[in-house]
Amino acid sequence: MQAGAFWSASTAAKLVLSSTRLRIENLSRFEPGAPPEVNKEMAMKSLDLETVQMVRVALQEVISAREHGVHAVPYFAPTDIGALPPSEQEKELGVREETDYGNRARAGIHLTLSAAVSALEVAEVLMRDLTIVDSRDRKRELLRCSLNARMARDAAAEAAAVLSGQQAPKSDARVEVNRLKSELFERFGLGE
Repeated sequence: MQAGAFWSASTAAKLVLSSTRLRIENLSRFEPGAPPEVNKEMAMKSLDLETVQMVRVALQEVISAREHGVHAVPYFAPTDIGALPPSEQEKELGVREETDYGNRARAGIHLTLSAAVSALEVAEVLMRDLTIVDSRDRKRELLRCSLNARMARDAAAEAAAVLSGQQAPKSDARVEVNRLKSELFERFGLGE
């Protein structure tokens, strides 16, 4: 999981760097015969849009590579924690804290990357030349941008709440049920 996510992140960085090099190399080759300032502006818009698209796609690949590790891992404390020796109680507390930290970090990564993708989708639409689209379609596109911007805002706000401890990371109910079944089996010998 980590290797795939790292590869995608490094690929994103390479794409951005190569796009920046292309932007510098191609500034004056966009539209022959046009005034130089128009060529530069059109080339920058086109190459900026390509860069934003490549970054968005790379981030989506990172999200996809990490998708199976997004849900919170449940923590089941021993029911007899008070009867455990102090050293065991301390170890159990450490396990709980590590589980909580891991859950918050995974959720924070997913939410912030999702917010970034939503924000980049808005930037992509706004960077396209909407003046050639009729006014009704432009209004519809701007409304869609507004919804994506709100999704980005909401994902970022949820990330902040999860990371600050104001909100618990979402868990996968199937994982909790399966884990509960195995805990019941281990502790009480109940069949699956």
